[in-house]
Amino acid sequence: MNLQKNPIKGEFAVKGKKRLPVLTEEDKIEVCKLAASYKSTYEIRDILETERGKSVSQPNIHHIIHTLKWKPVIERMRLQYTQGIMEVPISNKRKRMERLDHCYEKAFEDGNIRSAIAAIDSAREEMEPRHDNFNLQLNQFNLISDEELIEIKNRLEEKQKRIKEITYAGGTGTETDDGSKE
Repeated sequence: MNLQKNPIKGEFAVKGKKRLPVLTEEDKIEVCKLAASYKSTYEIRDILETERGKSVSQPNIHHIIHTLKWKPVIERMRLQYTQGIMEVPISNKRKRMERLDHCYEKAFEDGNIRSAIAAIDSAREEMEPRHDNFNLQLNQFNLISDEELIEIKNRLEEKQKRIKEITYAGGTGTETDDGSKE
């Protein structure tokens, strides 16, 4: 006799001769947290198996994520997660651009032309990603406007032109912003 109870609701489940562990409320909340942080059902399954020792099928995880009971919980956790992303400075494009700009300024002041060029190149790649990269992130969580991004892009392109002019003109890297020597 092969009696099966739903592992999500019941105490046990028998799949063939293998006994699947029960997901407690705490486990289900963990599934919701992982789903809220944009993990796939396969990733959630692997995390439950490695961290909690629970071998749960991907369809069962999918069922938890899409039930009416857990959907509002996931949405609330997802909102908290995305707000938390904004608190991490490096995840914000504006902060990355400001830091690259600071790196450029510092390198330029120190006369380190190579580092300044590298900072400008990094900023350009940040603003205009290569088209050969197929792993594009479509979800961006930032608060910078298009106008501000264009302004930063234009400012960094101007800096890059100045550096190239100094470098190709045989400059030492000690020139000021207006092109005169210090």
